[in-house]
Amino acid sequence: MSRLVILGGCGAVGSTAVRILAGTDHFDRYVVADKELEAARAMAAELGGGKVEAVGLDADDPASLKEVISGSDVVLNCVGPFYRYGPVILRAAIEAGVNYVDICDDMDATEAMLAMDEEARKAGISALIGMGSSPGMANLLVKLTAQVLLDQVDSVDIYHAHGGEPVEGPAVIKHR
Repeated sequence: MSRLVILGGCGAVGSTAVRILAGTDHFDRYVVADKELEAARAMAAELGGGKVEAVGLDADDPASLKEVISGSDVVLNCVGPFYRYGPVILRAAIEAGVNYVDICDDMDATEAMLAMDEEARKAGISALIGMGSSPGMANLLVKLTAQVLLDQVDSVDIYHAHGGEPVEGPAVIKHR
């Protein structure tokens, strides 16, 4: 039985990911893991269908992280801020032997996690870092455009501006 765990599944980005992913058949089970267990339970009940479950998560406790993600096929990390939680959660995924995807947009955390490449390879897992909107989708759209629509690309400039949107989570304020 395939299993995807969404860490921070009740946050601004995580809750959107849960709603979209739980509507697919990519995995047999979807686990909403969040520090707000009651919110995770409410989301699991709302999405129902017996394939969405809720668990509590203490991202500051490596044992809690390993317990939540162990036995999963993939962990999607939406817990921010990433300078604080990204490397810690990737380390837990490596130790548990679970494939990892995140939405990290912090350069220092990205560098720390890229330095874990050899460990991830030795553990036999894939780790996809920075797969949010930017970096992530913006980069993939540029690559697709360059490959399909353009004969040559000399450079690409991406401008990202945000602030004050009603859907911003608290990690945006703590972003470095």
